[in-house]
Amino acid sequence: MTQLRVTSERLSNVAMGLSVVFSGFMGMAQTGSSDRWTIVRVSCAVLNLVVGSLFLFRSRPKREAPWSMIACCLPSVLIGGLAFRITPAPHAWPLGAQLLFAAAALLVVTSFVHLGTSFAVLPAIRRVIVHGPYRVIRHPAYLGELLLTVACLYANVVATREPLMPTTILLVCFVTVVLRIRVEERFLLQSADYRQYVMRTAWRLFPRIW
Repeated sequence: MTQLRVTSERLSNVAMGLSVVFSGFMGMAQTGSSDRWTIVRVSCAVLNLVVGSLFLFRSRPKREAPWSMIACCLPSVLIGGLAFRITPAPHAWPLGAQLLFAAAALLVVTSFVHLGTSFAVLPAIRRVIVHGPYRVIRHPAYLGELLLTVACLYANVVATREPLMPTTILLVCFVTVVLRIRVEERFLLQSADYRQYVMRTAWRLFPRIW
């Protein structure tokens, strides 16, 4: 039974990884020539390639979070996707939003690459990573994802001249990320390695703030 579960999980990771990589390639292929090689589209393709590759090679978790905790973490994932869906075409983004998006994508990619085989989307106890950006804050990938959202909403405001909805989405996104961090850490603190990590790296999301 255990071997069957391991095989099933491995196949699921392979399917997810290939799906994400394929989605990245299709996103580039189906994008018009005016948008295909923009900073935003290339950044998205790189994110897809890295995330898909990490799914293929990540290790099994030592312990998985209960579904109640996983459910609390899902809203932040969905809100980030919503922010990207309401953006204008990549070529219409202001340069500032494009550069912020690229910088945020670089932070996310760097954080994920440092996770390596400990990469995960949902909370699970795995090998604790303490180097790279994880020496500064405990959740650098979430900071990068927040900045990606800010860049998307900035582009939307410039295009629509309507700040109310983007501001609301940003506030909701921030609240859901904070909730996700609190729920995840409540679970991860069951690990002695993570408790030691918390003592070494005090800041969750913003250095010297929180």
